[in-house]
Amino acid sequence: MTLADLRREFAALAGTYKPPTQPPSDSPPPRDSTTSSSAGTDEDPEDDDQGQAPGDGSGPVDDEDEDQDDDSGRVDDEDQDQDDEDDEDWERILVEELKGLREEEERIEREAEEELRIVLEALGPRNLDQKLTVEDADPDDSHRQAGARQAAAASRVAMNGARSSNWTHMTRDRRALGYVRLSRTGTPCGWCAVLISRGPVYKSRESALFKDGDKYHDNCNCYAMPIWNRDQYQSSELTALSRQYMALWPEVTKGKSGKAAVSVWRRFIRQQQRAAAQEARQSTSTAPEA
Repeated sequence: MTLADLRREFAALAGTYKPPTQPPSDSPPPRDSTTSSSAGTDEDPEDDDQGQAPGDGSGPVDDEDEDQDDDSGRVDDEDQDQDDEDDEDWERILVEELKGLREEEERIEREAEEELRIVLEALGPRNLDQKLTVEDADPDDSHRQAGARQAAAASRVAMNGARSSNWTHMTRDRRALGYVRLSRTGTPCGWCAVLISRGPVYKSRESALFKDGDKYHDNCNCYAMPIWNRDQYQSSELTALSRQYMALWPEVTKGKSGKAAVSVWRRFIRQQQRAAAQEARQSTSTAPEA
């Protein structure tokens, strides 16, 4: 399968497929065998000497007829060239170039490489050496803890590659109104639950509040989804948890503000998730055996 085939299938799915027009046929019309036969037997050889071909019922070729044939041929060539241009146009896919996107992605890539080098060194060998200096430290447990911290940091930096790319495209695309913070697991930590409860965060909000959407911690499974229209947030199943948290926030933090409101909210989220986990364990233990 070629690239042109993939483009045709994509255009057909999008409803914009226009099959290429067939070029006009240049083949001459069929000759009448009866007329040709009779002309070939009835004509006198003397007429052939006067500019008439043997067996042809037409008269001598005129210069004006030749000019008309040449003009017709040029028109056919122009039509064919136009058809070729149309075929190339419908196969093209228009791509909008976002200003400064490539430079920003290269900068993020360099920062990610530097961050990865630092955290792997700090949470790996250094962290392990520090744990082993503790009296009665278990070497196996120390290795396991250091490895877990190192793996969590490496996973965060790797996932930030996709999350940062998505964020960079959203901030530079004029069609995107903003973003909404989402959780892939449905059990976010208290801090992420605060960000999720904000609902849609539009580009018009203050920069400090807006940039919180691109901050992640180790073992974080959240991400920022672009918002393209105001109906998207209310109708999408992906934003169901955000809508739920957004409705609960005023009730849970009533009479509180600032750090006090955040503390009350995080405690509420922990209690809610703990109760849900306990209920799931009870339902599993009481389920009848097949």
